[in-house]
Amino acid sequence: MQGFNGEELQIPGANVDNPRIVLAERDDIMKAFLSSDSWRLTNPLRWFGTQARRAKVLFKTLHSAKVHFGDLKTTLFKLIEIYKREGLHGIRYRIRFLLEKNLYAESLAVNIFYNQQKEFSREEIEFQIEYYSRKPLISIIMPVFNTSLKWLELAIKSLQAQMYKNWELCAVDDCSTKENTKMLLEKYAKVDARIRFYFSPQNEGISAASNFSLKMAKGEYIALFDHDDELTPDALFWVVKEINEHPSTEFIYSDECKIDDTEKRKLFNFIFKPDWSPEMLLNSMYTGHLTVYKKKLVVNLGGFRSEYDFSQDYDLALRASEKAENIRHIERVLYLWRAIDGSAAKKGGKDFARIYNQDALKDAFVRRNIDANIIKKTFVNYPDITIKIKEKISIVIPTDSYENLKRSIDSILLTTAYDNYEIVAVCNSKLANKIRPQYIHAKNIYFSYYDKPFNFSDKCNQGASDSSGDILIFYNDDVIPLDPSWLEKLIEYLYLPGVGGVSPKLIFENGKIQYAGMISGTPDFAGTPYNGYDQYATDLFLSMHRYIRNISVLSGACCAIRKNIFNSVGGYDSFHTPNGHSDIDLSFRILDAGLRCVYTPHAVLTHIGNHTWHVQKGQKDKSDIFLLKKWGKYLCRDPYFTDVMKSVLYRDFTYKFKIFAKTVDSEKNYRGKDILLVSHELSLTGAPRVLLNAAKILKTTGFFPVVIAPDDGPMRKEFEDEGIAVIVDEMLFRKHWLTERFMKNFDLILVNTQVGIPIVKQMKEYKIPIILWLHEAAGLEKLDHKNKNAFESCDSIILVSDYAKQFLSKFSEKISILQNGLKDISLKAGTKVVDSSNIRFCIIGTIEPRKGQDIFIDAVLKLPEKVRQKATFLILGKVWPAFIPYYKNLTKKSTSVPEIKYLNTLPYAEIIKFIESCDVLVCPSRDEPASLVTIEAMMCNKPVIISNKVGVGDRLKHDVSCLRFISENTDELSKCIEFFIERPDQIAKFGNEAREVYEKEFTLDRFNKDFLDIINDFGK
Repeated sequence: MQGFNGEELQIPGANVDNPRIVLAERDDIMKAFLSSDSWRLTNPLRWFGTQARRAKVLFKTLHSAKVHFGDLKTTLFKLIEIYKREGLHGIRYRIRFLLEKNLYAESLAVNIFYNQQKEFSREEIEFQIEYYSRKPLISIIMPVFNTSLKWLELAIKSLQAQMYKNWELCAVDDCSTKENTKMLLEKYAKVDARIRFYFSPQNEGISAASNFSLKMAKGEYIALFDHDDELTPDALFWVVKEINEHPSTEFIYSDECKIDDTEKRKLFNFIFKPDWSPEMLLNSMYTGHLTVYKKKLVVNLGGFRSEYDFSQDYDLALRASEKAENIRHIERVLYLWRAIDGSAAKKGGKDFARIYNQDALKDAFVRRNIDANIIKKTFVNYPDITIKIKEKISIVIPTDSYENLKRSIDSILLTTAYDNYEIVAVCNSKLANKIRPQYIHAKNIYFSYYDKPFNFSDKCNQGASDSSGDILIFYNDDVIPLDPSWLEKLIEYLYLPGVGGVSPKLIFENGKIQYAGMISGTPDFAGTPYNGYDQYATDLFLSMHRYIRNISVLSGACCAIRKNIFNSVGGYDSFHTPNGHSDIDLSFRILDAGLRCVYTPHAVLTHIGNHTWHVQKGQKDKSDIFLLKKWGKYLCRDPYFTDVMKSVLYRDFTYKFKIFAKTVDSEKNYRGKDILLVSHELSLTGAPRVLLNAAKILKTTGFFPVVIAPDDGPMRKEFEDEGIAVIVDEMLFRKHWLTERFMKNFDLILVNTQVGIPIVKQMKEYKIPIILWLHEAAGLEKLDHKNKNAFESCDSIILVSDYAKQFLSKFSEKISILQNGLKDISLKAGTKVVDSSNIRFCIIGTIEPRKGQDIFIDAVLKLPEKVRQKATFLILGKVWPAFIPYYKNLTKKSTSVPEIKYLNTLPYAEIIKFIESCDVLVCPSRDEPASLVTIEAMMCNKPVIISNKVGVGDRLKHDVSCLRFISENTDELSKCIEFFIERPDQIAKFGNEAREVYEKEFTLDRFNKDFLDIINDFGK
């Protein structure tokens, strides 16, 4: 990959042609070790005998990668456990991921950078810029002092390489002692009018130089740029894009990385950042580079302050964050921070700046009228807030376990220095009466009787109601404090304005992290980054488990919230989230109230991890479906743990998983069943499009449809536009335990196409009604032989035509015929005047043998030349790689026939226009259970020529509403084509007849009615 000056950027461990991680020798080991023959766990003796050597090599590899499962016995048991839950795919994913994360984390980050840079071409970006309504001048603030010519020149060149051109460089030399620095600035200013400079007569420091640069600036926005760093060529484009999309933006920052000072230009130490996190800024200058401010904001703040030189940018960020109305983060690496001797980017460079850094932070707390002692910690500053008035704290413990409750009470009493607190144990009366006598002298322990079935949320609500404290701490019965100051450190950030709840760092008994802030939108809807890390671990990124920071989800095991806030957001939802996901729901309601959730690493407790509730195998837990209905906007993307951050830092589950539910109407009353629609893909092809129609009518009539597919695709946006939740889950057809746990909570599962048959087999034990919707025809015979058990297990089979039914007749009692239906979107139905000198025939569909393009061409070739010259034959369709030889054969056949033309595929709306522009549609398929394009032609008043193996022919009459020929009989097809060429007056007649059949059989209203009849049968 080339840099901005034509030099190569080194991408360690990355394959530029295919940005996947190359594991070299370890890949060969894994391929051998992870082959299916290697994992025959059904015969352990044979497995140990044949795989001992490979196992030994792999364990050594894992050890060298610092991946510690434990001893050999522990490792084997862990692998077998993963196998039982996730199968071979789980083991392969887990081991590959561990190797990649530990050995190639930085390469993963470089690949992310590489992919970001190649996402759009320069032409595409310049095209976007041309249509922006706002193209503000951006003034680059650059203080200069004795800069190496090499680095200063690279910095300027990276500006000149910007795809966004409306910028100016305001360079102020702070009285450099090197004359060549001044000469270089003069040189570039002569050839580029956008570059302006000023030479200060005396050295006044970086803030003074920056302030003079600020005075020079003519732009509406200013961007801070160090004299020895570089910008990516698209940096200012993304800034201006953000300004256009969010016009009120006053403060913008981006992701960044370091670049070394060698010829290899190695990229390293990537800093992937959360969206605006006010509490995280109190640890360090995390916004860093690239930082852009509205000039008016900075001027009103008084510019840069010299008393904080070397941390003047941090001081400005702290002050700006107090005044800016809209702070935006660009989730892209746009800044390359040069690591050279004397630079803050290099270890040991400008360590003295830490003093000014702490001073700036101290001043920020003074301005906010908060008493805080700034403590220097490794990597971060810790503002230790002084609690002046010790408000009463109520520790609410929901439990029904004698052992757990006793341990909890004892540990709190023995380990807590804070003296104004009470313990409210919410438990059944039998347990309360048993344990109460042991604490008869403790005046701060109360028991709230709860003799109903276990409901975590209801218990917490009752405990909160019965408490007398100003601050509530919800506290699992398996949590143990480790430090006497744990209460003060947990609640101190509740004293910051806008903070709604705080959770501590929770660790396992072995010292590994269990919770360091939870993220939304992962498998199981919330996940725990840094889970399993050592509590003092560092990583190549920000080691964010060490930061006080904003989070999306508090831990239900331990969280602090003011009682008045808890009551104002409605407490826990004991109906929709009685046990599962109760903490997610509460956290989202805090966020929805405009408040923030905070994680603090400075309060540390042990979380043993006993489950306080269990879901029986046959029992549904609909809390996850409720979250999709109510909180889709928070599940789609976690602003405090972005998708890029997940890709390098979240290692619990490594496969592709993404929720798209921000358009779901959270206020809608979904009265009907929760229905899962399983799609094999989200392409713009027939089966997903018909599924879209089904999802729309389900939603309209009060059902709650959720679409799930293994891969993303363009159809996903169409589902989103209709307010339908979509989940992309790579493990959908791989029997993953989390996917199964999610699917079992639905009232009905509709599996679209035969690709989803594994779902039928997997979910049959849960007794959930399953509808198998098959869009195949002749292939059903082979499918029946292979999947007889699946057909017997499902409750209903939908086929798309009577033609298809003949291939699955033995299951006729389960079969419903549901013909496709289309919304009438014809543009000029029946109005096109036929040009008898050029009749336009078209065939539309993917280029493959089943669609019969070769049959069409052979039929055209049999036409008399004089007849053929009166027509044009258009073939429209996408060529998949597997069918390139077939496509080449087609082109070879038709080379000598100028009347045959090939067109690439079109967007759906353009296809309708294309059909309108033609006269006759031909569908010569060898097997077509239902042809959407034929229905589209009928909708547009176009006559159709179809083979006898096209399903919609069941409803068409030969010689009246269509012409039909025997499949693969090119002589018959040729005669049908010749009929319309020689009898153009018949085109309108046949087209009108076809339109009448469409109106009777293939409208969307008819489809909706028939589909709902099938669905409603399961409600009887």
